[in-house]
Amino acid sequence: RVKSSKSVMVMTRDDRPCGASEAARTATVERARELRHARVHLQLMPLPTAGRLFDINAFWVDVIAANKDPAASGGAHAADGVSQAEVASEFEYLEEMSKTQVVTR
Repeated sequence: RVKSSKSVMVMTRDDRPCGASEAARTATVERARELRHARVHLQLMPLPTAGRLFDINAFWVDVIAANKDPAASGGAHAADGVSQAEVASEFEYLEEMSKTQVVTR
């Protein structure tokens, strides 16, 4: 039997979508874990904003880490078995993407 999976790409300019609400942040991280268990992979595409860098660490780092498949990891993350090297690599890529500035005319 072939296992299937799905992907959801989240495209956003908002690096703090829950604002200061810790309850909303916790619920979002839990939902990312639930999606992982349902074999739904989240991919973040930070969209550039003129004059502003996207801060991946403000919110999205926890969501993406919670969605990573621990079985595919080489090492363990303290919280849920995610390879720290794998997470670091993805975030380096996302941080580079977030540095792209929008050119407006």
